[in-house]
Amino acid sequence: MEGVSIEGRLSSARRFFILLTVFDVVFTFLLWIICTVVSGGDSVDSAFKNEVINYNIATSMFDIVVLAVARLFLIALVYIFIRLSHWWMIAVTTTGTTIFIIAKVFLYKWAHSNSTTSSIVLLLCSFVLSWGEAWFLDFKVLPSESKAFSFLAKYDEERAPVLSHPTLSRSQSEDGSAFYSPPGSDGEDNEKEHDGSTVSEVEWLSPRNSKELPNEREYRKLAQDALQKAISIVEANGWKKEKGYGDDTIYSKVDPLYGKVFKFEGILRLSPKKVIDILYFKGEEMHKWNPTVKKVKIIQTIDEHYDIAHVIATEGAAGLVSSRDFVNVRTWKENDSGYVHGSVATTHPDVPVITKYVRGEQGPCVYIMTAADENAETCKLQWLLNTNLKGWIPQYLIDQTLSTVMMEYVQSLRKFESSKVNA
Repeated sequence: MEGVSIEGRLSSARRFFILLTVFDVVFTFLLWIICTVVSGGDSVDSAFKNEVINYNIATSMFDIVVLAVARLFLIALVYIFIRLSHWWMIAVTTTGTTIFIIAKVFLYKWAHSNSTTSSIVLLLCSFVLSWGEAWFLDFKVLPSESKAFSFLAKYDEERAPVLSHPTLSRSQSEDGSAFYSPPGSDGEDNEKEHDGSTVSEVEWLSPRNSKELPNEREYRKLAQDALQKAISIVEANGWKKEKGYGDDTIYSKVDPLYGKVFKFEGILRLSPKKVIDILYFKGEEMHKWNPTVKKVKIIQTIDEHYDIAHVIATEGAAGLVSSRDFVNVRTWKENDSGYVHGSVATTHPDVPVITKYVRGEQGPCVYIMTAADENAETCKLQWLLNTNLKGWIPQYLIDQTLSTVMMEYVQSLRKFESSKVNA
């Protein structure tokens, strides 16, 4: 997003605006040289003496260069150092430039000029550039920054109600793990938004770090280890309540290895068997009920309990957020009380990173589904959401909205199953 300012840096729109004012100075200076030296036929020393040392508003065009430098100084002071988000300074510089140029037209001795045409071009260019700067700031820079501020403010809303953020971008892995991600950088890896303590689970499986591609045994081990890590995080103490909606509750905690993670606990009017069927065995049908998923494909079936899935998330925020893709190794198993379904990011030779999508990563995630009644017609769901994003939107803004995303996901699942029952 061109109006976003991250970590104190200028937004791309504002940087281009400053670059335009620098171009104004350089271009005006170049035209002045052409006007005085080339067209006037004077030497550099003579032109400098006549135009600068012996300056006179009626015979010199050097004041137009000084005017451009003054515009750059004021614009840099206000829009770089003070970071003003208002048009008043550009209005001052443009109005002042216009008044001075109009006065210059009447005061300048055109009859004594040896380069009338070049002088006229110099004045017109200075006039057009000053108004172009005003237009660009008022119609491009300020609106884009305002739009970006509103966009990010939605992320920063601590008490946003469920389903109240239609413009937020959601990218979800095939098992429902949610991602908020900004536009990609032509397929290049963006820096992680978590701090340096966050560990990438795909490093040891990455073909870039190994001469041999991972085999099925390594995929199973990765999935098993991730499932155990996820369950241990769910069962650990230190969870803090984030939000509650009826019987549904969202918790969060800071894990020393993965950063901030989230846990959902609630009751679904579905059997544990039905839930595992939707999440695992019918993962390729997720796009039917999850509007943020464009396509899910099982790349490799290892055995009846393990597979590798590739998910492509749709664009979000009216195209401001580009599509992401994810590659996860998934597993499930049955226990006495229900089912568990875990997943974690991995790599696969059939799904290399391409420039069309930015590759997202997922830490160890798990769904724990246990029967909530004697007939196992309802399910108690515990869902660990553990994300490791790459991008330009600050992670703390992402973290503040993940609880809302989790609730939206569960609501979509309930709505989908309810529509099937009533159909």
